[in-house]
Amino acid sequence: MTDSMLDLAEALPAVGPSWTFTPPQLPTGINPEIQEWMQRMLEAEVARRVTEATKKEREGRMRAHQAAERAEQEAAEYRGLWERQITTNSDTQKNDSGGEKKDHRRLRSALDSPPTFNGDQMKFRNFMEHLSLHFKEDPAYFGDEKKKIAFVLSYMKEGTAASFRSKC
Repeated sequence: MTDSMLDLAEALPAVGPSWTFTPPQLPTGINPEIQEWMQRMLEAEVARRVTEATKKEREGRMRAHQAAERAEQEAAEYRGLWERQITTNSDTQKNDSGGEKKDHRRLRSALDSPPTFNGDQMKFRNFMEHLSLHFKEDPAYFGDEKKKIAFVLSYMKEGTAASFRSKC
């Protein structure tokens, strides 16, 4: 067997954990022309198998590359959908001067609702801390002072705070 044939055969992918190439033994006592023809046929078969293995490897890499591109495209589509969803959630309306005014909806909060305030000065600091947390959590919604005032008044339901609320 020629050196080039051994090189080609060793380039074939391994089949199983302990595969080693053992060159086939050509029969002896055959006409030298037939023996040479058999050698060429064997070399051609090895070359075909190497070409086939190389082609399969190239196709596998191509499929992996295409899958990565599809994943990137899908990620870009999801980002676009997410951005559109965010802008859709903020309905745009016209204000009195003809400009656009964003109507931000209150985000669902993980914070507890502020405690109901009854006007007790000892509970005022705690009440204000809760309100401050809500204002900081959703600054887009609470950017409008009227919304802050309405939010605060909605928790002034008892005692002197309720009488103050009714005057507003």
